[in-house]
Amino acid sequence: MPEGYTGEVPDGAFVFTSPTNGVFIFVRGFFSSVDDLAPGVAAIEGITIRPLNGEAEPMRFEHVSDVAADALFAHDASSFDLLDEFIQGETVDSVDPYMHGMLAAIGIRKGGTFAPTARQRELLDQAATTAWKIAKTDAASFDEHPSARWWEDRHWVAHVLTHPDDFMHTLLDEQWRDRTTGHTDVVAKAHMFVNHYSISTGMMTSVVGMGAKYGNAYKDADGQFLRGERTYRIDLPPDPPANLFWSITVYDAETASGVDADGQEYPSLNGMNDVPLNEDGSISLFVGPNPPEGATNWLKTVPGRGWFSLYRFYGPKQEFFDREYTVGDFIRVE
Repeated sequence: MPEGYTGEVPDGAFVFTSPTNGVFIFVRGFFSSVDDLAPGVAAIEGITIRPLNGEAEPMRFEHVSDVAADALFAHDASSFDLLDEFIQGETVDSVDPYMHGMLAAIGIRKGGTFAPTARQRELLDQAATTAWKIAKTDAASFDEHPSARWWEDRHWVAHVLTHPDDFMHTLLDEQWRDRTTGHTDVVAKAHMFVNHYSISTGMMTSVVGMGAKYGNAYKDADGQFLRGERTYRIDLPPDPPANLFWSITVYDAETASGVDADGQEYPSLNGMNDVPLNEDGSISLFVGPNPPEGATNWLKTVPGRGWFSLYRFYGPKQEFFDREYTVGDFIRVE
C-alpha cells in the first residue's frame, strides 16, 4: 500500500507500505539439487501479483539465464539523468529535504526540466565518476570501519554493522541510520549499495535458523587486496552453521558481478554441490587463475582484475551467533 492509504484491506492480508511509487520484489526459489531446478522454478511461477481492485494482468515469466544483459548502474553523467527520471516519477516526500535541495541546485526538481549545459554535464560526469571511485574505495577498505568485522581477527565484514559483542543486533536500521544518534552512516551505506544493490529487513534480522547472514572479504589474511592473478586458499571448519545451505561466491571488484572467467559456469561453490571434505570434515577452497595440483574445490579468477568474496549462511544456526564458528581468511599460496 502507498503510505497514508486508508482504504479497506482484505482480512488475513499482510500489509506492507512503500514510500515510493515504484516497487520491486525479490523472491528466491530454493531447490534440493543443482541437477533439478524444476521445484524452484515452479515455486516462482506459482506467484501471482494483482491489484487490490480491478482485473489482474496475466503473469509473464521470462527465462533469461542465457540472455546477455548489462544490469550495472551508471557511474557517469547519465546517472544524473536517471536520478531526474526517478524524481519525476515519484511523489515529493519529506525525507532528507537537504538532499532534495542539493538536487534542485543542479536542476533536478519535481516538475522541472533537467537541462545542464555542456560544461555542466562535463562537471557532472567528473563528479559521478569520482563518487563511484570513492564508494568503491570505501567498500574495499570497509574492514577498517569500526564494528564492521564479523570477527576481530578476520577480514570478513558485515553488510550492516554489528556490535562486536552482540551478533544478535545491528547498530543501524534499514536506512543506515545509527540506532542511537539517528545519523546516517554514509560509508556503510555506500559500501552496501555500490556492491550489493539492495537491503531488506530480512537481511538484517537475527533470528536463529531463519533468514540469512552474509560476509564480505576484500582482503586476504595479510590485509592485501584480493587479486585475480594470485592463488588463495580458504578453510571452513566442519559443519557450516546453515540450516538450508552455505555458499562462497567470488565477484569482480569493479562490476560487482560474478567473476566472468572462461570455462566457469558459476563463480560459486555451496553446500548443495558435491564438495569434497578434508579428513576432519573441514572444507578447503582454492581461488585463483589456475587450480593448484590436487585441488578439487576451485573457483577461477581473471589475472589483472581484483575480486571480492561473499559467504552466505541461509538459516544461520546458533553456533554462528555464539561465535563458535569462524570462517577462515583467504591465505595466499604459491
